[in-house]
Amino acid sequence: MQRAKWAVRAAFVTNGFTVGALVARLPDFKIQLDATTSEVGRMLFCISFGVLFTLSFVGKIIAKRGSKPVAVIGSIAAALALIPIAFSNTTLPIAISFFFFGIGITVQDVAMNSHAATLEHETSKKLMSGFHALFSVGALLGGLTGGIFAQINYSIRSQSLTLSIIFIILAIAVRNLWL
Repeated sequence: MQRAKWAVRAAFVTNGFTVGALVARLPDFKIQLDATTSEVGRMLFCISFGVLFTLSFVGKIIAKRGSKPVAVIGSIAAALALIPIAFSNTTLPIAISFFFFGIGITVQDVAMNSHAATLEHETSKKLMSGFHALFSVGALLGGLTGGIFAQINYSIRSQSLTLSIIFIILAIAVRNLWL
């Protein structure tokens, strides 16, 4: 159970970190793409659309396959979803990339929450609030990192690729810790 808690913790932190780091760079996306505020809003809507699209089926996959494989695949998918963001330089490709980013973080999110609920049940301890606190810590650290990267002119491309590599390595490193 302790090992599984570490895997779930890693997923919650990386999920929050990924979102926080991306949101911190929204002003840079606007400048880089010479986009209007409404265009940035439409691009962000694509993340939400990816989330809503994924919620329609991911629970069924978890029920059929279990939360472990879906959590591992979701964690890798969320990290891989950063790669097209790195190479998109107009609003349409970014919007499409954001849609896939929404899918990746949602698969990871639903699976990690499902696994967290299983851990709560198996240990008879209240763990969920601690896991969600780690999402917030991840989002805070991601926002801070994205802000620092913006200040030192570390490109969105470099940030996306760096975080993608780190999170793929982490997902692979903890893959055997899940229940």
